[in-house]
Amino acid sequence: MQGRAWAGFGAVTAMLYATIAPWAAAESTSLDAEFDLGAARAATPHFYEMRTTSITYEQDGARKPHQELRLLLQCVPGDEGVEYTCVRMTVRTDGDASEIPDLAGWSYEFRPDQTGSNATGDMFGIHHGKFQGLVDASGQAVDPALSYAVYNAFVDFHAMCNVFAEPADDGAGIQDLKRVGDTIVHAAASSEGTVHLEGVTESGSAFRNGEITLTFKGLGVVDGAPCAIVAYDSGDSSFVMTMEPVPGMSINAVGSSHYFGDIYVDLESMWVAKAALSEFVVTDVTMDGQPLTNTVIERTISIQAVTEHALEELARAD
Repeated sequence: MQGRAWAGFGAVTAMLYATIAPWAAAESTSLDAEFDLGAARAATPHFYEMRTTSITYEQDGARKPHQELRLLLQCVPGDEGVEYTCVRMTVRTDGDASEIPDLAGWSYEFRPDQTGSNATGDMFGIHHGKFQGLVDASGQAVDPALSYAVYNAFVDFHAMCNVFAEPADDGAGIQDLKRVGDTIVHAAASSEGTVHLEGVTESGSAFRNGEITLTFKGLGVVDGAPCAIVAYDSGDSSFVMTMEPVPGMSINAVGSSHYFGDIYVDLESMWVAKAALSEFVVTDVTMDGQPLTNTVIERTISIQAVTEHALEELARAD
């Protein structure tokens, strides 16, 4: 009996060691050590699940039905860059889910140099034309507001996983965070990016970032991999959007935004292991110059790296 008890204790010890080993690996490096968060990423495929939840609040505080977008994305590095493929995009509103089949299997090459200021207005290699005339799995046309939210999910992914999590070429970026506790003002601070989407918002629609900061918060572990935890904060951001839903009708939305969150960067591969965003948006909407409505929106985003097998399972799930 005693021998079996010690055998069981050995099994428990092995299990505990397997659980704490990654933490030990992370802690084995002094928290005062210098890290290279600007190192090149491993040239290996990665797979992600991204969920974006939006809740709109009425003026009396009541919540409208929440909306959740789920994006499954495959990332394959190549000689010319990284190719991203949308494996599946689904929209869920208070329990009812619908797929957008037009996006399944669609691929594009990430273009960090595209900021929406070129002739097409494309951002990060995401072509506007792909989001025009979207229909859901039942053949129903996707309304413009949802089309924009679907498009914006791709932009949000690259903002967190590339703009903030990869070195900046034109100023301060993650590469300047050397030690735990370091904080920098990111090169994208006070930048203005287009939020124009052809067929949905008019030219001149723009989002202006506040003083974006990155902070090296510490070390953590995601799925057994030691990671650097980098916090980002947008500061006071603002936006203006112009829409013409029918000829001669002008709808303008102006407002403020504050978004923030954490990014976990795998210290071995330098790819994002997981990320999160929280955002609060206050909007004032007018139609033909007359007050129309005021809204408050709360958005949350979660991004999680998964295995290829897990991605395939998620793609088959309802």
